[in-house]
Amino acid sequence: MTAPGDNAVFAAIDANYPGWRAWRTDDGLAAREGGTPPPGPPARGDTPVALMRGIEHVIRQRASQPRCPATRLRRSEQAALDTLKASSAPMSARVVSDTSGLALTTATTALAGLRARGMATRRNDGHVWPYSLAPARAMPP
Repeated sequence: MTAPGDNAVFAAIDANYPGWRAWRTDDGLAAREGGTPPPGPPARGDTPVALMRGIEHVIRQRASQPRCPATRLRRSEQAALDTLKASSAPMSARVVSDTSGLALTTATTALAGLRARGMATRRNDGHVWPYSLAPARAMPP
């Protein structure tokens, strides 16, 4: 059930909001990102302008929310982090392994995970990559 001018509205939605799909419902217009219409679309409006405002509101809400909620550290990552915290100098994966009791491969994986989360940094020192704690502003509370 399309009304005259709906195609122009839907084309405008597609042009201004790539990936969004709009359709007419019994009580107005609705849109969501991709796919077929779900039972409860995130954006609704009585007019094309109201629908575009609804889409912009959804986009702003998504942008203000963190992409990845804080996750707990694995035991090996916590052990590697504790070892880095206890040291005043950068440490290689082998030293972290020896100090924490983790296997070398486990310590290496844990340090890589800490680095990916922004909790540890590393630098090339010849053939070794010493790890150290990231600056305090990057550390989670």
